[in-house]
Amino acid sequence: MHVGTFAPGLIPAEAAGHGCIGRPAGMPAQPGTGLAAVELENAGFVNLGFGGHGPAGVGAPGGGELLGGVRFADAVRPEAADALGQLRARGVRTAMISGDAARTCEAVAELLGVDEVRSEVLPHEKEQAVRELADNSDGTLAFIGDGINDAAALGAADLAVAIGGGSDVAVLAADVVLTRDDAPLSAVPALLRLAAATRRIITQNLVWAFTYNAVAIPLAVMGRLSPVVAAAAMAASSLAVVANSWRLHLSARR
Repeated sequence: MHVGTFAPGLIPAEAAGHGCIGRPAGMPAQPGTGLAAVELENAGFVNLGFGGHGPAGVGAPGGGELLGGVRFADAVRPEAADALGQLRARGVRTAMISGDAARTCEAVAELLGVDEVRSEVLPHEKEQAVRELADNSDGTLAFIGDGINDAAALGAADLAVAIGGGSDVAVLAADVVLTRDDAPLSAVPALLRLAAATRRIITQNLVWAFTYNAVAIPLAVMGRLSPVVAAAAMAASSLAVVANSWRLHLSARR
């Protein structure tokens, strides 16, 4: 951790993502998941649930001794599996960028069917990871985030999507904000469907408008289209465009 309130005697480490350092009760300690894990292994504490595949651990080694530790696991959002399944059905390739330990990220990726995993990524490295994924992609890259550390990565993506319940910085950096509180990720497939429908309808309206003008203007110049008929045709064209655009409302409701 690198932000928030620390226990007496503890201060944030110099590098974000490397825990904190200090001398609580006069004992040197460095709680965290990165350097702390190395010290735990060197001290012989590899069989206390901090290794393996699945839940991760945060240890507090100091002076070659284990001062304390917590084993934990993040709960996967209940709508995540269904949302990612719909994305795969659309041919969307998914990737996960996280600062969590590799074993934790791999377990989540296996559960959800994520195509690519980048774990143990420090906050300042997320933006570079997004740019690398964009360079290796043939299409548009979208990034979904909700934390302060996601702001730079959101700014590097072609489409930045923030979860409304996240940090204000992430919301400000996003192009789209998912406002559903109960299951925000379920709105991602709907967002892509709505975006595709919007693009399709815009194209249809442009084709109709250019076709109408390409036919009507020459006829009016040659005197073969009376002003009354031209005005009626223009009104009909505008109504057709509005009616076609109204289909977006129906698509959003579905």
